[in-house]
Amino acid sequence: MTLAQSLAERRLVAPSDAYEALGRKRVRVAAGRVARCLLVPSPIVVGEPRPGLVARGEMARRASYWLLCVVPLLAVALAAPRGLRLPGLHQAVGGVAFVAILAAAWVLGLRAIRSSSEERRILTLAGAPLLAPFALVALLWVGLGPPWASTPRENQMRYSVLLAAAIAVAAGFTALKEALRDAGERLYSTLGLGASLLAGAAYVVWVSFALGASVAEVRDGRIPAAIASLSDVGDILLFVACVLTYFATAAFAASMRRAGWLGPTSTRAYLGMAFVALSCIVTRGLSFPDPDAGATPWYLRPGFIAGIPAVPWIMPFLMGVGLIRRAGDEPLGAASSPASEPVRQLPPFRELPDAQVQAPLTGKSFPDLTS
Repeated sequence: MTLAQSLAERRLVAPSDAYEALGRKRVRVAAGRVARCLLVPSPIVVGEPRPGLVARGEMARRASYWLLCVVPLLAVALAAPRGLRLPGLHQAVGGVAFVAILAAAWVLGLRAIRSSSEERRILTLAGAPLLAPFALVALLWVGLGPPWASTPRENQMRYSVLLAAAIAVAAGFTALKEALRDAGERLYSTLGLGASLLAGAAYVVWVSFALGASVAEVRDGRIPAAIASLSDVGDILLFVACVLTYFATAAFAASMRRAGWLGPTSTRAYLGMAFVALSCIVTRGLSFPDPDAGATPWYLRPGFIAGIPAVPWIMPFLMGVGLIRRAGDEPLGAASSPASEPVRQLPPFRELPDAQVQAPLTGKSFPDLTS
């Protein structure tokens, strides 16, 4: 039995009026459905990436991640042999290595510096300076060898790189402290920031004396006696800088663990390596050992290796790689104009009561659905 027949049998309306009322109701129902479709958007994903593009992008990011993880070893391998210090050769090798590092960092997540998300930008600003030391080493130290095997002009360039790297690491740790504060961790990150700033200051003072000695040696052919007499002070400054850098690395590792940015295995690895390095350098003492003293070669002495100025920056470099990867963690190809914009979703479908939707034939306007 239809609705019109039911109304007519109950004598509520006349048969003709019943069919007319049923027609008007059908029009209202149809108009309501059209209004819901037009005024209430459906859950359509805008800019959804293609599966093939995502798979290729993830493979490229994975390869970039592992390439960056081996950059410290690669930089040391390129810097150690003096045979690579040939005119034209070391510039070409360093340029290729630097471009590869920069490209890998960009693919991994450095492009997030253009993102509209402040969280992703600050992660990029924290990670990029931590990558700078070994990127510069790979670019400029090819075939440089140890200081006692290099020319005064080469050592002048060496200490210039160390000065820039010390400033970059201090800046990276400062930005990391801000990112961790936004994530809700304030205890260990504060300890790490204090230690890193003191370490950066010690590095800058020490390397300034060393750079000044190199400049004087290039100009006059010898190191001034006044600067040479401060060698013991320089050894103490370098010792303090290395110790505080290892401590800051351990503190930031604990802070990143509390913020959920590091897993338990990675945190234990950072803390373990920092503890071992601290033990080696403290056991060695305040003075930097003579590389020619003793029967054991310098590269087999743990205390000597742990006190090399660039060695404490290896773990911050790996932290920087992790921060860059975290900044770039988003579906590739999902952005609109800059490639780093997140995927946008329209609001889900909302069912409206029939009473809130007026038929277009009545001439009445629809209610404001945005309020």
